[in-house]
Amino acid sequence: MNLDIITGFVTAPAGGAVAAAVAGDSLTIRGVNPGSRVLCLAAWSKNQAVGSTQLTRPFGHDTTRGLRWRNVVNVPYNKLFPGVPIVLQPQEPLTTTIVGSAVAGDIDYASYLLWYENLPGIKTELLDVAQLRSQAVNLLTVEDTLTSTATGYSGPKLINATSDLLRPNTRYAVLGATVGIVCHAVTMQGSDFGNLRIAVPGALDAAYTNDWFVRLNMSSGLPTIPVFNSGSRAGITLAVVQDENNTAVPVSWMLAELAPA
Repeated sequence: MNLDIITGFVTAPAGGAVAAAVAGDSLTIRGVNPGSRVLCLAAWSKNQAVGSTQLTRPFGHDTTRGLRWRNVVNVPYNKLFPGVPIVLQPQEPLTTTIVGSAVAGDIDYASYLLWYENLPGIKTELLDVAQLRSQAVNLLTVEDTLTSTATGYSGPKLINATSDLLRPNTRYAVLGATVGIVCHAVTMQGSDFGNLRIAVPGALDAAYTNDWFVRLNMSSGLPTIPVFNSGSRAGITLAVVQDENNTAVPVSWMLAELAPA
């Protein structure tokens, strides 16, 4: 099983514009092993003006409107109904149309957090709440400030770049994150996640984001709490998705130290 995020962006889409994938992403669903599920558990947008985001796809309800949600300014909350994911098909293209800012140069984003049941050759350890409760022995935070780029994911920064306090050869569950300034998303990437990105919306609401992956499990019934081993920390990186204002984002990742397997 794996989690992954895909992100699209538009520039000044006052009348509506189709999003392009940010560098490194594709708006087409990955190929999977036959019979395995692909689910979109969360979808959110960050707009610089009141507007909307629309998702259409070949296997959706219809290809005219599909799913459309309204956006207010700088509030990147999940717009899907908890516990009712979007069922996707392998190699299905997603078309995202965003209506937002009319100011030249303003960038608006939309992201989809995907759950893959069986990606060929890629596997992430994902826990459910019961497993987390039985294995967790300590809570801790990893903090840093991430400098954004104009479009898409910022340059990667090692999880231990600012402080290297993780215990050797120890498994850690990623519960969520909080940010010091609103952004579109904060992400973590590494070999323990199949080199895919896990992501938390960059909303200024600690109660909403601090246990993001825990609440995804509780709403979906699927294992969604990602785990990494501190032995991989030299290859685990943090990044942020921010708009063209390029404001640095303080982020605190909430982790749980796990007992030895």
